Amino acid sequence: MRGTVEKSKLQNWREKAKQRRLKCEYWKRRSQGLEESRDNWKDKAKARLEEIRKLEQQLKCLGKGGELKDNPKPRGHSYSLGVMQLALMLRQRGEISYRGCCKVLYSLQLLLCLDICQPSYSSIRYWEQKMGYHRLSTAQSEPEQEWVLIIDESIAIGREKLLLFLGVNLAAYSFGQPLSFEDVEVLGLAISRSWKAPEIQAQLEKVMEKGFNIVYGVADQGNNLRKTLAQMDIVHVADCTHAFSLILEKEYKKHEVFQRFCQLCGQMRRKGSLSKYTAILPPAQRSKARYLNLTPLFGWASDCLKLLGKAKQLDKGQKQLLEHVQWLKEYEAFIIQTSAVLKLFNQIQKTIKYEGLNDENLVECKAAIKESTIAEHFKESLRQYLQQNRQLLPGRQKIICCSDIIESYFGKYKMQAGQNITQQCLRILNYGKVQDESEIKAAMEQVKIVDLNRWSEENLPLSTKAQRRRLFKNTG
Repeated sequence: MRGTVEKSKLQNWREKAKQRRLKCEYWKRRSQGLEESRDNWKDKAKARLEEIRKLEQQLKCLGKGGELKDNPKPRGHSYSLGVMQLALMLRQRGEISYRGCCKVLYSLQLLLCLDICQPSYSSIRYWEQKMGYHRLSTAQSEPEQEWVLIIDESIAIGREKLLLFLGVNLAAYSFGQPLSFEDVEVLGLAISRSWKAPEIQAQLEKVMEKGFNIVYGVADQGNNLRKTLAQMDIVHVADCTHAFSLILEKEYKKHEVFQRFCQLCGQMRRKGSLSKYTAILPPAQRSKARYLNLTPLFGWASDCLKLLGKAKQLDKGQKQLLEHVQWLKEYEAFIIQTSAVLKLFNQIQKTIKYEGLNDENLVECKAAIKESTIAEHFKESLRQYLQQNRQLLPGRQKIICCSDIIESYFGKYKMQAGQNITQQCLRILNYGKVQDESEIKAAMEQVKIVDLNRWSEENLPLSTKAQRRRLFKNTG
């Protein structure tokens, strides 16, 4: 019995020894594999370092055309003009966020082996504000230059409204396309809760003190703007976009069929926003500017009616979508009629936005109005607008009569502003502008953070966030 027990113990020890030996062999093979892998990665790393050294040597040996410039630094700054210029271009041309600019600069530093310091997002923000402040404070004109003033106030952003003065230098502007950011200059901006005629006049006088020769002004038909221009003896040219929308508003504001049509479109959007037929929903309408953007809505309705007429050629899924717009057949005559009105309005707007209002296209517009089949009161309103604005400046060969560009300024800023107008509104002066090194150098050296803070105290009201922070400062 005792011999059997000893034999069993011996077999167990042999089995354990065998398992230990197998484990040792496994870890030995594993260790060898890791050593080989480590050696391979070391070789690859050495090869990459050698490639990087060669590329760095090639960059240093480039000719004048590709030589990296050793940009000087503005006085009192840690970053070179090249870094500042690149960051500002990323902001304005690429419309990248501040932190996104930092990441792009860091990526360029790694990929191109550039010896540059990566700025923080707050540095880029101050550079942008300094550029805007510098442009605003140094804006001036030669006495012989003629300028067209474009003026408007934004809708409320938070509790404030932004008043903006844009100028078009007639000597530098060539007709043939609508006004763009590159064609205009920001002559002035101001912030307040409301803008009445005397307040607007006071701001406009500050602009004219800089030497701008305003030959006429373009604005919508707001009473405060019209009164201001009249008191300043500046000819007021009514903006064609707002003028045409007023004609449509006068016609359709109390039009029962139009109101019912818009209600049904709104109901369809609300009910179908999360449904299976979202592909055929009507475009959203802004209640604030409903009559400015009727073309997308009636374009959608016209396309749906065309699809309903070709329903037999569509597949089963498309026919199911069309079932949700069958109600448009009841409004077919109204849709066709309104689409014809909008088509004529858009045709005339395109003509005068591209080429300005002049004697030649005045004749063309009148001919188009005469050939149209729309109601006579629409035709008379269009003729009256064109004739009145042309008679305002008979000595001018072409007249700018569109202020869409100022709406583009407001729209772009509203996307960036957040809930309040802050010191960052100075970025408006950089829209569409190319910053050269000399201008950047002047702005960085001449404008201090103290100047930005002083401008904010004089022009910006205390934000809700700042008021709340000040109110609860001593609660702890």
